[in-house]
Amino acid sequence: MMYKTFSHVFVLLLSCVGESYSSSTMKTWILNNNFNNPNNWNTKRNPCSKDRVVFPAHENVVVYIPGSLKFRTMVLPMNGQFVLGTSAVISLSEGSVSAASPPCEGQDVQFEGLKGNWFDPPNWNVSSSSAINIAGGSYPSPIPHSEQVPCPMDNVVFPVDKSFKVSVKTQTGEIKVNSIIINGMVSEFYY
Repeated sequence: MMYKTFSHVFVLLLSCVGESYSSSTMKTWILNNNFNNPNNWNTKRNPCSKDRVVFPAHENVVVYIPGSLKFRTMVLPMNGQFVLGTSAVISLSEGSVSAASPPCEGQDVQFEGLKGNWFDPPNWNVSSSSAINIAGGSYPSPIPHSEQVPCPMDNVVFPVDKSFKVSVKTQTGEIKVNSIIINGMVSEFYY
């Protein structure tokens, strides 16, 4: 009797697992290296008009600048890219701040950037008709860790108007997904 009960439970579990693999899931990368993301700066705030903005000299940085920026000076990296959004404007100030501006200390603000590993489950936001993702909330995600990382049947999205730095080192040397969407453009992806 115990053997029969165990086999029914095992078959039920296999049918649930099979169902989750048969439906395509959208997995969106969460981290970004945008200039206006406070988590990318050592001060955990965006640079202000009196600040000196410093990028790491010997690191290859890719930074998206979505809108208007104003700061005192900027120390550029030896190698890197700045991607300007359609409304991007960079202005240098003399350090004066209007009464309407938030307080500005005038210090060195260093870009640290968010680097993420493809295989780290918290770096992905999972959405599908059969899964509810509450990532970023106060409760742990109900999706098992291994199900949060993209697999061959999943569609991967890197959101529009953001820059990313993703480590994709694998033991096998390959990553397979159904499709990848970068800047709104869909392509088949094989790494």
